[in-house]
Amino acid sequence: RIVSFYPVSKKLLAMASSPNDKAAREISSRTPVKASYDVPDKPLWLHLPTSTLQSQSALPAGTRLFTGALEWAQRVMFSLGPAGDRFEITMDVVCRTPEEAAVLKAQLEGITKLLQNLIAREKQTPSMRDLSGVLTSGSFQRDVEHVIGRWPVDKAFIDNLGSTR
Repeated sequence: RIVSFYPVSKKLLAMASSPNDKAAREISSRTPVKASYDVPDKPLWLHLPTSTLQSQSALPAGTRLFTGALEWAQRVMFSLGPAGDRFEITMDVVCRTPEEAAVLKAQLEGITKLLQNLIAREKQTPSMRDLSGVLTSGSFQRDVEHVIGRWPVDKAFIDNLGSTR
């Protein structure tokens, strides 16, 4: 797969991951279609088609618990932006019904608690410098059909992503 970029406007950059090295440019040649979702006001965001979550065999094993909980959502949006002296990953999941949203919130809280317990059983402490600290610090709230997840991200974690060890 090749990742390609194309400037759509002064404030918008198209990105595509495809075998085609000009896939991002092809985005700009399509007839504009009104998105079925609001674009977040954060600098980095990802709208996940739920069909990608339903084909879990292609995903890494460690992510399947989280994605399995999301596979019946109507829409999933992740965004990353500044939050005080840190960054924050925000997830907005739209469910079909308030009841499904309540179940999803409980599942995500349970998965987070399970991860905390697994790390504690290994006599380890989650570190905000790596994914263990980010994933175990998640908090969730429900607003009718929406489940909002928030994960604080320290600058040290971002720095570690770019380090070569």
